[in-house]
Amino acid sequence: MKVESKPELGQWYRESRLRIVDLVSAGPEDLVVPATPEWTVHDVVAHLAGTTEDAATGNLKGVTTDPWTAAQVERGRSKTLAELIAMWDEYAPLIEGFLSSPQGGSVYRAVIDVVTHEADLLNARRRSVDLPGEVL
Repeated sequence: MKVESKPELGQWYRESRLRIVDLVSAGPEDLVVPATPEWTVHDVVAHLAGTTEDAATGNLKGVTTDPWTAAQVERGRSKTLAELIAMWDEYAPLIEGFLSSPQGGSVYRAVIDVVTHEADLLNARRRSVDLPGEVL
């Protein structure tokens, strides 16, 4: 299935990322996320930040596999939540720009991943999962 890129992909990723940062900054980071039962809030952010780091640095061997995401979580364990957010802030604009480019449609799953984890985190915080309709 070929998906044509639309400028909205990068914007949708960015908006979800910023909502997640606000959400995780307002509560405990050791809370288990039910949709990812072995991960805490901290681990989810480590995965999301690690994904952008891996994409920006070309570490794509095994992309989207369990070992690839587990390595992101493991690398993030030694970092504070603030450090993970800073790393995500550093690398995400590159990914958001690519998502908004003509080639960005080829990696649309990055938007699905971030929005899905936003819903996971909202659920963990027992907040309504009320995501913008245009990304659903």
